[in-house]
Amino acid sequence: MPMFGQVFGSLNQLYEDYDKRVTEAYEDRLEAEQAILDIQDERLELVKVGSEEATEFEEKILEALIQKEQEAIDELTSINESITDANSKLLSTLQDKLDKLREQRENEKTEEDLTEKERRLAYFRQNTGQGKLMDIKKLEEELEEGHESYTD
Repeated sequence: MPMFGQVFGSLNQLYEDYDKRVTEAYEDRLEAEQAILDIQDERLELVKVGSEEATEFEEKILEALIQKEQEAIDELTSINESITDANSKLLSTLQDKLDKLREQRENEKTEEDLTEKERRLAYFRQNTGQGKLMDIKKLEEELEEGHESYTD
């Protein structure tokens, strides 16, 4: 039986070695799986950080584009206001010129009318007759009123 004890001892030793190796292999496998899980977690974290950085970058680009568009809008608004102001000044100047031309034309008409009345008055004074005294008085009044309104 000693041999059986030796064989049994050897088998027991082999079994213990096998069990130890299987346990080590299982533990190595668990460590490898944990390492893979850690790597996947790190990868997900990097993707998350990269995604956040990409989002921040996109937001910065969008803000820059919005700012450029706003600057363009502000510049065009300023140009539009300048054009509107220039148009208003031009229209005001044209209106002033038209008013002066109308006033000048009205003055010329008034002067012509007064000149015509003065000519008629001079004619009536040269040809004095009883019927003409009323016309002379009327023309003198009209001339006086005309001169007063013209000088006002």
